[in-house]
Amino acid sequence: MANKRIYLCLAHMSEEGWEQKYIKEAFDTNWVVPLGPNVNGFEKDLEKFVGENKQVVALGSGTAAVHLGLLACGVGPGDEVIVQSFTFCASTHPITYLGAKPVLVDSEPDTWNIDPELMEEAIKDRIAKTGKKPKAIVPVALYGMPYKADRIMEIANRYGIPVVEDAAEGFGSRFRGQVLGTFGRYGVLSFNGNKIITTSGGGALICSPTPTLPSREGGDAESSPYMTADPMLYELLKEYAREMRKNPTEAEEVAWKVLGDEKTGYKFRRQHIIGDYIVDFVCLEKMLVVEIDGEYHNEWEQQIDDAARTEWLAIKGFRVIRFTNAQVIADPEGFERSVKEALSTQHPLPTGEGWGGADTIMWYATQAREAYPYYQHEAIGYNYRMSNICAGIGRGQMTVVNDHIRHHRHIAEMYREAFAEVDGIDFHEELPGMESNFWLCTITLDPKLKVKNEELAYQEAIQGAVGGAAGVVHGGGSIHTDCEPNTNVEAMRLALDRADIESRPLWKPMHKQPVYNRGEKREEKREMYTVVTCDSSISYVNGVSEGLFRRGLCLPSGPMVSDDEVRYIIQTIKDNIAG
Repeated sequence: MANKRIYLCLAHMSEEGWEQKYIKEAFDTNWVVPLGPNVNGFEKDLEKFVGENKQVVALGSGTAAVHLGLLACGVGPGDEVIVQSFTFCASTHPITYLGAKPVLVDSEPDTWNIDPELMEEAIKDRIAKTGKKPKAIVPVALYGMPYKADRIMEIANRYGIPVVEDAAEGFGSRFRGQVLGTFGRYGVLSFNGNKIITTSGGGALICSPTPTLPSREGGDAESSPYMTADPMLYELLKEYAREMRKNPTEAEEVAWKVLGDEKTGYKFRRQHIIGDYIVDFVCLEKMLVVEIDGEYHNEWEQQIDDAARTEWLAIKGFRVIRFTNAQVIADPEGFERSVKEALSTQHPLPTGEGWGGADTIMWYATQAREAYPYYQHEAIGYNYRMSNICAGIGRGQMTVVNDHIRHHRHIAEMYREAFAEVDGIDFHEELPGMESNFWLCTITLDPKLKVKNEELAYQEAIQGAVGGAAGVVHGGGSIHTDCEPNTNVEAMRLALDRADIESRPLWKPMHKQPVYNRGEKREEKREMYTVVTCDSSISYVNGVSEGLFRRGLCLPSGPMVSDDEVRYIIQTIKDNIAG
């Protein structure tokens, strides 16, 4: 191929010029700022595409989407968030923005994505060590490859932990027919310049509409608008609640002396039915639940049940504070102070219908402005909404999204067939039930595979960026790091570069990034994995992602890559295998 460099994934506009049409409309109407008809139209197009009755909020970047998804899950200082280690930094950095700590979980060898079994080990270990569950889980669709959504969601639901799916690289990928980003509470999309579709720069958050429970007219004292929809279950719960009120524990009697008769300034109800649960005490005005736990709450199965209950209540907009029987009996004054402090604290999110849904995300993304004729702010918000111009590009791109995905999958099939005949090179394939968009096609090179000029790898320090990145202004300072691709991989990358073919190594795992290795490291060897703890992260490492990083390479895959160019890339790789 002469005089034309082949890039990893260049943007491709619709042949009919729909992008320019929508942009022109924005200029013609002088609607070039955030929000506007294109933003609304793009969100509707995305909602139709992802389906599952989801709502979508268009934002300035995929990173902003991760940030807001975690924020809406209640992540804050001192919390821990489980996240896939084998990913781009946009999956992990927002955790630190919020003052939380990433719990980096290694990969499984087939999908390359988060290992669900290791993830559950991490959850159990964090609960045992900290006394509380991680605040959220962030699986990642690496290079478009679906994660095992069913197993991840089964574990997350069992422990009552919300899932923020990072499908930034997996737009249009499917697991058992369902679009990625629609399984968890939130799903992250990216429309960066090199993604399946682009808005030049931008992203979106897929949101789940918050369901409302039916209210009961003329209910008795323990009824509320947050009732179970099952009349038989409601009657059973009502009878059980009456019995509990007749036979309170010592701690409940002490607590009621503090909470009853509006002594705190707010009305509390005891043994109150909310959904399928009976809570010990609740202030509906402040959406605050107070639970008094007996010794049986220390049992493992009860802790899981408590976590699920707390998660469900959080989805409905309630805060939950917990005390043990011993704490209440030994220090009633301290119990009272804690409750009053919780009552005086601003709820971190809007409450009521729609809490945590698209309206909440839009509120956060538009500086958390309140509904007044002037600017009123009662919480910290962000300037994260997408511009009307960028959304115009997105609307045009949605007319070709299916064509783009088909082309990416077609290129993947060409690579798959070609490398099946090459010893020492493996193409990363999807599993049954998965449909990858193959955003980037990836291969691994056996360490024993000899590549021409391998002895020249790592002879010079990189001055700029590798793999399409722009704006790199900070030099690395050295040639080697403690974890880098093998010499045959680097030699192949250099050979492709000389042939005007862009390629790049796989993502370097976050647990090997210096920013997540601050402070003294402490290692605990387990039978199948190692736990590494330091000031900036906790890692559960099985060696899979490090091994893949050392062996892997990303190849051009975008809609601008032709069949002839794919053949040229394949031949170039074959020609540079020594012997």
